[in-house]
Amino acid sequence: MMKSKSLLIIFILAIDVLVFSGCAGAPGKFARTREQMGTFVTITLYSSSGRRADAAIDAAFAEIEHVESVMSSYRKDSELNKLNAAGADGFAASDELFEIIEKSLEISELTEGAFDITVGPLVAEWLIAKNENRAPDAVALAEAEKRVGYKKVMLDHKTKTVRFAEPGMRIDLGAVAKGYAVDRAMEALMGKGIESALVDAGGDVLAKGKKPDGRLWTIGIQDPRAKSLESTILNVENMSVTTSGDYQRYIESGGRRYSHIFDPRTGKSSDCVSATTIAPTAMRADALSTAFCVLGPEKGIEVAESLNGIEAFIIDVDGKTYSTTGFSIFVVPEE
Repeated sequence: MMKSKSLLIIFILAIDVLVFSGCAGAPGKFARTREQMGTFVTITLYSSSGRRADAAIDAAFAEIEHVESVMSSYRKDSELNKLNAAGADGFAASDELFEIIEKSLEISELTEGAFDITVGPLVAEWLIAKNENRAPDAVALAEAEKRVGYKKVMLDHKTKTVRFAEPGMRIDLGAVAKGYAVDRAMEALMGKGIESALVDAGGDVLAKGKKPDGRLWTIGIQDPRAKSLESTILNVENMSVTTSGDYQRYIESGGRRYSHIFDPRTGKSSDCVSATTIAPTAMRADALSTAFCVLGPEKGIEVAESLNGIEAFIIDVDGKTYSTTGFSIFVVPEE
């Protein structure tokens, strides 16, 4: 798998060089890939200046690195881990971290708790089970569940202090930080004068502008159970597309697949194969795709329909697909 990805990256870069060198003065296509936030991040853009393209891409990757330093659960020195260590004592967060937590709690309300950043204790139990190649322990999950609940996060807007109501609680921003990083990366590109770009962080995709020839950006949605790479093709402009599902991160035990996406209200693994969300920002798309996976097809689509500017496409365990009424507008018809 890693080898095929590398070949694909090389192929894209080779095309980029040819496009730029063959059309002097015209916008050329530039792309660069880097491993960040536990995945491969690819930035693709069009620019008539190679120097501007390089500076813009460098700035975008720097923004992603910054977000990771603030919100990573795996970096011991991240601001998020300092907040988790403070717990019930309270932590004076930066404006950036405070805002992400505040917006995340708002999404929790919109999704009836299906999205919840306080899943840290449940994530810890899932990782233990994965490392031991077994199903998550029901008793341990029930105990961890006592320390989960977005309503137990107390915010002081005046001092930007975050405090937990229960000891042992932990915030995990894994379902929102990557999308936020994509948004920040795109802001950096736009700040460098780039008008046409796409940022892809392991399936969290944000497209801005159109290609120089007037075409929209094309994004494929992979069916996790199908052998083909893509099953649905979308055309988008100034929108984000994010898919959550049991593509790669799961546990198989006793003939059952346990997804890394689970219901924060019960601790049970989601039965949804995948959920794709189209939204104005990658952060919102990232969070909602996780929530729709937890809610399941019917409830997920119902909630999506109630939100302005949101479209969703969900695949259940039987391979049946569900979508919001406006989703088809973005789908490229099959030839």
